Amino acid sequence: MKVILLLLFFFSSLSFAVENFQIPIRPPYLLSPLELKKSGTLKIPDETKKEAIPTSWGGNSLTQEEREIMGIKNKVFTLSGGAWILHRKVHLSAATIEIVGENAILGELKNGVKVEDKERGVTFYSGNGLYNKLTETILLERNPRLYYKDKQNKTTKVTCTRIQRFMAESRTELQENVIIENDDYVIYANKATFNEQEKTLYLDEYPFIFGKNLFITGKKASYNNDSGITRLEENTILLQNSYKTKPVKFSKEKKTEETPVLEEEKKERIVSIFTGDKLIREDSGKKEESYAGMFGHARLYRPDYEFEAEEAKARGEKLENIEAKKNVVFWDKENKIKVWGNFYSYNKEEDYMHITEGAKVEFFNNLQDEEPKSTLTAVEIERFGSLKEVVARGNVLIQTEKATARGQYASYLEEEEKLELLGAPALLGKNGVLRCGKIILYPKTDRAVITEGIKVEKK
Repeated sequence: MKVILLLLFFFSSLSFAVENFQIPIRPPYLLSPLELKKSGTLKIPDETKKEAIPTSWGGNSLTQEEREIMGIKNKVFTLSGGAWILHRKVHLSAATIEIVGENAILGELKNGVKVEDKERGVTFYSGNGLYNKLTETILLERNPRLYYKDKQNKTTKVTCTRIQRFMAESRTELQENVIIENDDYVIYANKATFNEQEKTLYLDEYPFIFGKNLFITGKKASYNNDSGITRLEENTILLQNSYKTKPVKFSKEKKTEETPVLEEEKKERIVSIFTGDKLIREDSGKKEESYAGMFGHARLYRPDYEFEAEEAKARGEKLENIEAKKNVVFWDKENKIKVWGNFYSYNKEEDYMHITEGAKVEFFNNLQDEEPKSTLTAVEIERFGSLKEVVARGNVLIQTEKATARGQYASYLEEEEKLELLGAPALLGKNGVLRCGKIILYPKTDRAVITEGIKVEKK
């Protein structure tokens, strides 16, 4: 009985103690989704997980402090005296670098910033820089600059308001007031992108390209550093400044010692306007492979002549050899003749033109005339600029307002405005054919002279 009473007293006392003295009980241990990923028993696949980015940093001196960044306390390390960060193979350096976290998640580079990627052959400089390890970018501000060399070891300098480099993609964005310059040209643009793997610079929003006596623009432009190919697309315009030597006519008045001596020749400034859908310039360093071409509605405007074709290419060291195809028209305003064809070639040094495939010459009295006074067609047409002569060969046919003549060869002298028709020439009429040894025509006046062995064949 005593035992029972003792047990009842013990349990009642225990119950009283429990009710009046609550021992703190630890709640169940809950794992966060981040901890579950690390658990050895339960692993959740991370589709966004990236490889660890190898990063190291250092400097001659180091200070450490705790700083609140976006409401979170972080360790901030300040490096000075040869401070540097190595992100993969990209070396960042500055006079002072502030690093957030031991893993260098963020970094602010101050004064004398240099970003060097030897693997890509690209070097950047600026006053300040913001480094982000997670996005693998660095934003350069305060007079940022970029230098790179082409295959011919020519250095190109790039400056702008800001440069942002995407190190993982080997891509660089140039933002605002972009200026690109080397010995050959200067480019002004609002923005540009340089792809280091492609070695190509892309420019949008109508960049202005200035060369020696040259201006080019288009909606889009690109330049490949390895191949030396420059492309301009959509509404391309090229302005070129050149000089043409013209003879000076001397006065018939008697010269005296006070009369100034006149030069025999003078240089006249000429501005050429070249437009088209797309312009491509390739300068590979090999003279025979270098060319410049305008493709799609190519048109050239000059005070002395106009030219148009579907596509036109210039080759050679000085781009002295020109070829054009499809719907070629050469409008010589000084001599008032218009030459047509589907294949055109021209050599600047020799001042020689050759046209085939539907070759035709139209003769005008005035520049304002819509219809020609006479028309000549042939298998091929040549123009010798130094001789001021146009030559037509093969099945030559000339039509004026009052007559039609044919032959195998014709020579038109521009200064005399006279055309000689040879090679069994014949004058075709309604009542028959007049044959002779030579026919001299004046295409702009509808006048003809028939000589040498005249023979008439009536129908």
